[in-house]
This record gives sequence, structure tokens and C-alpha cells, in this order.
Amino acid sequence: MLVRETVQDLPVSAVILWPILARLDGVSEWNPMIAFKGSAELNAELRIMFKELLTTWPSASGPARLVLYDLPHAIGWRIRIPLLLEIEETITLLESGTGTRVTRRIVATGLLARIARSWLSRQLEGYLHDGDNGLKISASRLPAARSGGFARTKKRKR
Repeated sequence: MLVRETVQDLPVSAVILWPILARLDGVSEWNPMIAFKGSAELNAELRIMFKELLTTWPSASGPARLVLYDLPHAIGWRIRIPLLLEIEETITLLESGTGTRVTRRIVATGLLARIARSWLSRQLEGYLHDGDNGLKISASRLPAARSGGFARTKKRKR
């Protein structure tokens, strides 16, 4: 099992931030690597598109499932390639004195997570970094964003 997690504080309330996360067809606005099609409801089947691959491989998509949907506190999805790789990403929002603490956690299991651990770890860290930056930019555009600036993202390895 491979676990990667980031935490960042954004100067908006969870209620204001939630629509950015829960509008699945809008995930691509803050996440530069993926896009979704499907309903934002618990256990819904989704279609995930891998944006970087679409230019060279037009069918770079696959099934996913919404495994966590707790408005306005948490959302999560799972991508599964049987036996080879399963990736579950969760995003949790916790109100703080300065806005919202956003925790993004990815758990990867399966054969690929064991035999290509270093490579997959680098890929997941880049994915989290790019998504965190996109989320920070999207949050800064919200009318309720405070002018105090954004805190740095902290990475946790497990």
C-alpha cells in the first residue's frame, strides 16, 4: 500500500469551497490531470478521463466510483484496474479559524503499487501538487476568498 497526503489551508469556508469539489464535471477546472463524467452521489459510477493522455490516446478513460460523499465535508472516488492497481482519493474539508483545511489523501494498492513504488510515488506527489495548486487558484477566485493570502501546502508521507 502506498499513501500520499497533502494538507493546505484556504481562506474560504467549506460551504463556499464545496461546490468546486462536488461539481464533478468541473473537477477539470482545478485538477489539471483528470476530468469526470457522472453524478455526484454516493456509489455513483463515473467515467474518469486522463487529460494528459487524451491528446495522444483519445480513449484514455476508464470507470471510477464515487465512494465518499458527505456534503460539505468530504468527497472521494476510486479508480480500479483489477489486480494491477486501485487508487482511492479522498478530499476532506475542515473549518478552521482562517477558512478551511483541505486534506487530499491518495491510497494506492495492487501489483503496480508494489513493484513500481518509487515511480508511482513520484507520479502521485506530482498529481497532488498540481491539483492543490489548481484548487488554491480556483478558491482565490471565489467572492468569499479573504485577502490574507494562502498558506503553503504541507506534504505527509506514510
